Amino acid sequence: MPVDGVTEGAFSYSVLVAMRGHLEQAEKAAASWVVAQRVARMRAGFEWVLKESCLTAADLDAPSRFPRIPAEGKPVSVDPSIFRIRKFFVEPHKDGGWVFWAHGIIAADLRLDKPGSYVITVTAKGVPCENVDPVLNVYLDHCPAGSMAISARDFKEYEFRADHVSAGVNRLLLSYWNAASGGRRNVFVKEIRLGKR
Repeated sequence: MPVDGVTEGAFSYSVLVAMRGHLEQAEKAAASWVVAQRVARMRAGFEWVLKESCLTAADLDAPSRFPRIPAEGKPVSVDPSIFRIRKFFVEPHKDGGWVFWAHGIIAADLRLDKPGSYVITVTAKGVPCENVDPVLNVYLDHCPAGSMAISARDFKEYEFRADHVSAGVNRLLLSYWNAASGGRRNVFVKEIRLGKR
């Protein structure tokens, strides 16, 4: 859902690093007052984008801060506590994981060793409303990994696949948008695993 014309996660980590570099060059080169004012507005906009991404300048300096997903071996369980972005009607569940009471987003940044295809396994259950199941959408590195109706009433594994994912720091994002009025259609997410295919 766009905020002030910018969609959450619209800028990848590598793009944000490059943007900051160009911004710093512009700040050094700004010779006149008019140009300096324009660059200052760009700096304010960049700081807003960083804040909306739940990132800091220190995060851009140290990609090793993010959890690593190795290229080989078993899929890695992603600790629910690292999901720093939480928007709209989603919150941690008392038994662990997350609950989407209505539409919402959770996202975390992860460090992927290699480019290629990744499988995201989400253990989830749904609460339907008016015979319609909630639909969960998953993205990795801006690559859609799929949308699935969460039809299970008890926790079940749902498998999503993202292709053409780049190496480096990438955002894993889960969103839910087909909420019913009064919060009567929900998604519970218990575990998320990520592995190279």
